[in-house]
Amino acid sequence: MVWFSIFKDELLPPLDSMDGPPQTPAEARANEAAWSRKQRAGRAVRVRRKLTPQGLADPWRVPGYGTVSHADLAALARRRGYPLEERTERSHWLWPHTYADLPVLSFNASEMDFPHRPHPLLSYVGPMIPSKPPPGTGADASWDAWRRWREDRAKSDTKRPLVYCSLGSYWSADVRFLREVIEVFRRRPDWELVLGLGSTLAPSDLEPVPSNVLLLEWAPQIDVLDAADAAITHGGITSINEAIDRGVPLVVYSTGHMDQNGCAARVEYHGLGVVGDRTSDRSDELEAKSDQVLNSDAIRARVGGMRSVFQSYREPDVAVDRVERELAERS
Repeated sequence: MVWFSIFKDELLPPLDSMDGPPQTPAEARANEAAWSRKQRAGRAVRVRRKLTPQGLADPWRVPGYGTVSHADLAALARRRGYPLEERTERSHWLWPHTYADLPVLSFNASEMDFPHRPHPLLSYVGPMIPSKPPPGTGADASWDAWRRWREDRAKSDTKRPLVYCSLGSYWSADVRFLREVIEVFRRRPDWELVLGLGSTLAPSDLEPVPSNVLLLEWAPQIDVLDAADAAITHGGITSINEAIDRGVPLVVYSTGHMDQNGCAARVEYHGLGVVGDRTSDRSDELEAKSDQVLNSDAIRARVGGMRSVFQSYREPDVAVDRVERELAERS
């Protein structure tokens, strides 16, 4: 899985929480209450789903096993004689289930999580980060525009700090906030911005922009991060890990989906960047946070330290070693 620990733990807030690890008895009680609310909410969602037309039809429809539908998994389990209800726990944050006795690999570094004793089933095997952009990503026009921009930067006598911004590609764009981002760079011609829109908008939806801003419908993220001095992100762990792996400090504006709040809290806890509030911050606050990460030697040093941690998972290959050991133990 790509998440940090999904298991209930007295030292870990639920992954959709902006809280850090509890430090006082009052915070510990609040953490326990947060987990209880999360589990109650999970049960309520499952009940509501059962009462939808799709939920009512689930027992009779043909299972499609390329799914996380619990009805499909239950049908497969019955066919195979697997005791699904006994071997899974459905009250955790990660719906629809968590296996109760199968090993779980987290594609993250344990050093990026809050301090805790990992669940016996959980192994952190390091982030899965490609060394170069995967083939087929990015529209040709976006790649060409970035290539020309990069070449022009290389020829320029004035090296302006480059900030990369991407707020994800799964949810609709926050146009207001993107305009606030652009406004920062309208006021700061001494900075440059590459804004990847993740195909949630067309560049024409935000134009006109100043000459120090490049809008890309789909940015070649890894290639841009190789040139970037800071990154503004929505809190997705993939983007966070890729930035750290390139030594790029972060300004995190969580969009509140899935685990993004928890990822933002971990960035702040480890001093790898700063965290803002997307609903209230305007261009002034965003400019101040960007300036902070661009000019903080302490933040950059901590990012460099975490980058070294990431690299330590590759040799030896922790993920491969863990899988081989699990298979050997079960053979």
